[in-house]
Amino acid sequence: MYDMKALYEAESVENAVALRLEHPEAQIIAGGSDVLVQMREGKRAGKELISIYGLDELRGVSIDEEENIRIGSLSSFSHITRDPIIQKYINVLGEAVDMVGGPQIRNIGTIGGNTCNGVTSGDSASTLHAWEAIVELTGKNGVGKSTLALTLAGLLKPISGRVSMDETMVPARRENDVFTWKSRDLLGRIGMVFQEPEHQFVASSVRDEVAVGPKSMGKTDDEAYAIADMMLERLNLKRFAPANPFTLSGGEKRRLSVASMLAAAPKVLVMDEPTFGQDFTTWTEMVKLIAGARDAGCSVIMVTHDEPLIETLGARRVLVSEGE
Repeated sequence: MYDMKALYEAESVENAVALRLEHPEAQIIAGGSDVLVQMREGKRAGKELISIYGLDELRGVSIDEEENIRIGSLSSFSHITRDPIIQKYINVLGEAVDMVGGPQIRNIGTIGGNTCNGVTSGDSASTLHAWEAIVELTGKNGVGKSTLALTLAGLLKPISGRVSMDETMVPARRENDVFTWKSRDLLGRIGMVFQEPEHQFVASSVRDEVAVGPKSMGKTDDEAYAIADMMLERLNLKRFAPANPFTLSGGEKRRLSVASMLAAAPKVLVMDEPTFGQDFTTWTEMVKLIAGARDAGCSVIMVTHDEPLIETLGARRVLVSEGE
């Protein structure tokens, strides 16, 4: 019925990795109606496929000693609705997924959406809100990670589709398409730390640069500069407070760009290689600040090759590949 070269069904995560190493050209699939449609249309014709649909490790809900809740990406919507952990701690999620499609869809649809390409599909995206989440975008140089980051931040027009936010965060009289928003609409909603820090500097002194965000969010001068001074102290930039941002070294500029965005406290923070050029001390303090923003409810998306950063923050990894 379907034109495929071979289908391998993984029996465990380790087996899936082994199969991928044995068949480097094979594509990993998790099942779902979207895969069937693609196969029917011939988009996977002649391909070797590795199915991870049967991996129980990717299903279920658990809670650890620190009350961190893990939801397996292959857990069905119906499973989420009925799970006692969800009902006790985040019942709103169970109520939300119970509104997806009909019973048949809820029984086969998964909370992770398109598990294998790292994004939620359209039928599940509306049920999820990123609470205290960190997502890492990784991949080889030149595959488009920075372009994707700029698109997510509303600074580049998507090639297709649109970037949307939770309806509660959409500005009045605006459609839910962040690229169409004015710069003032992005304030407090989405912040961007550029790969080239100089692209975001707007003030003539380091201290003023960090105070710009809090002032724009309605803080008084005293409040804004108190936040700025705290950020500069923690990132070892206090001695440069009166200096022009453009006179700093590369690593110092990077810390200043991170400090200025964290000071603005956006709901979503997109960061492009935030830890590049840092020593152990400044790296550690920066990680603490990012973790603090996450714990305060900020959703953080980072483009990075920094493996220790990913591990320390316990971030979800999205691998960006060329042409995908």
